[in-house]
Amino acid sequence: MTEIIQLMADNETLIGQLYRLYAQRFPAEKAFFLSIASEEDNHHDWIINISRQAAEQNSPLKLKTFTTLAIKAYQNYMLQEMQPEKIKNLNFHQALSISLYIEKSLLEKHFLDVFKNGDPKLENITNSLVAATTEHAKRVQDKLSSITQRD
Repeated sequence: MTEIIQLMADNETLIGQLYRLYAQRFPAEKAFFLSIASEEDNHHDWIINISRQAAEQNSPLKLKTFTTLAIKAYQNYMLQEMQPEKIKNLNFHQALSISLYIEKSLLEKHFLDVFKNGDPKLENITNSLVAATTEHAKRVQDKLSSITQRD
């Protein structure tokens, strides 16, 4: 497995860890954040699976789409958001805003395009990953909209 693929899988793990911290910070929203965190664990597994299948089928991925530096910069952002002092001082609206930024940035920056290579089997898994990320963004946006309307 290449370093880029491992970093992409690690991204999903970091996102899940952040959502678990939010679940601890906001007990009333624990189920919401844990649900998304669990799905991020699945995304990690999907990425590993895509990599494995691509290797088995000798179907190369578009690994030149991103540099390891870009992915590490994204991870550094995630690690900053996970700092205990930052989590402690966060309000629910801010946590949702950060979550929305994270999910949308994966889509808008085309991080997941690395896995699109024209192979129908891999494209199906990749499309599922994109759809799940889009669904996360929608769920977070809906939650954010509902609390914004109350304020």
